[in-house]
Amino acid sequence: MHYFFGGARVYAWMGRVGDRIPWDYPEWVRDPVPVYSPELLSEAIAAGVPEGETALVAAHQPLDALPVPGRRLLPFPVGSEPAQLPNGDARYLVFAKETLGWLEHEQTALQDVLESEHRAVLRDGAVAAIYELSG
Repeated sequence: MHYFFGGARVYAWMGRVGDRIPWDYPEWVRDPVPVYSPELLSEAIAAGVPEGETALVAAHQPLDALPVPGRRLLPFPVGSEPAQLPNGDARYLVFAKETLGWLEHEQTALQDVLESEHRAVLRDGAVAAIYELSG
């Protein structure tokens, strides 16, 4: 068992990617334990992305399964190519639980940029990671 202070960033030496140690998105102990679902992801997006904003969403489920009133959700491609930050009008970038491993281990450069240059709104391995993209 490990104990961390609130807001602590967690990494595992065993998860090394070359010379880089990626940040983890741990599933925190809580009661009741959240059950991942499109509804849970929708609630997280509604809480983390203000009304009227656009969010890019990296998820394996169709975005129409994520009803989030007052927010515009657009797909963020998940694949083997290096991902790039968008140049459009999206101010938020959401990684659903099922894409967090992809971000940690396959998109290491993108994760480094997000962690060093943008504000994390949510880092919850049970649900999602949400980043606010700055200017």
